[in-house]
Amino acid sequence: MAVEVTREAVPEDIGRHEKRMELIKKYPPGETRGKKLLGALAGGVLSPGTAERAYQAGFFALELAGESVALVQPPEGFSPREW
Repeated sequence: MAVEVTREAVPEDIGRHEKRMELIKKYPPGETRGKKLLGALAGGVLSPGTAERAYQAGFFALELAGESVALVQPPEGFSPREW
């Protein structure tokens, strides 16, 4: 899984991470060759609408919860995109 981690995640981060995922697919590191890759967006804070946009793009959305990280509840029927 490739995770974009930022202090405050905003919708613009999703487009950049999609481009990064395409690069990883095109030029895979040795440990990812021949494997399906999932993506996620993680932030200390997710700005409004960011989690929804991440799920629309096929990414998981993660947010800080105290001293750990929590999965933002995905919408019904969510299926992650595979690169």
